[in-house]
Amino acid sequence: ADTLQKIFFDILPNAYYRFGASATPTRSDGGELGIVAAVFPPIYVYGIQQAIKEDYFSQPTFSLIDTWCQDPYTESNLNKCYKNNILYNNVLNDALLLLVNDLLNQKKKVIILVDELEHGRLLSKLIGGTYIHGGISCLKPEKNKKIKKCEHQESLLDVQKRFNEGKIPVLIETSIIGEGTDLIPGDVLIRLSMGASEGM
Repeated sequence: ADTLQKIFFDILPNAYYRFGASATPTRSDGGELGIVAAVFPPIYVYGIQQAIKEDYFSQPTFSLIDTWCQDPYTESNLNKCYKNNILYNNVLNDALLLLVNDLLNQKKKVIILVDELEHGRLLSKLIGGTYIHGGISCLKPEKNKKIKKCEHQESLLDVQKRFNEGKIPVLIETSIIGEGTDLIPGDVLIRLSMGASEGM
């Protein structure tokens, strides 16, 4: 919404016609109304249910796994909360390992989404999956405490090809994977993240 408003109101304020397309969902805080303000009421809405009906989207099944932290951090520093309650939460990581092994025994292809690079490297070492971020994958993280480097790297296109061929059963990635990739959907998507408001 902010980008469209900047274009239409600041950069091209005198445009005779305004056309815009967006995948912004309806939000409880009304944030999508900024798009209506920029391009006026929508002339066509293509909803999620229609996309599922026409086989562009799959009908998802959601599951929540209840876990806990041995030493929870509840202060206002979000970075410390993430690292203590999620990244280095041994209870969560052990539960994830059991879940992934169970899914692999069922011959499922698994995609794990994380927020932090360090988290992806840690899970790659723990689970043995391929971790990718920014076009480079980390196949064999070094066995040091902070897991800063990789011993072997592979291009994004190579990882994409091997995942689509079923040669990579577990792919660990950050949100960058959604930009410029053409992955055949996995069977299971695991999202490891702290909660975020709709405005974030």
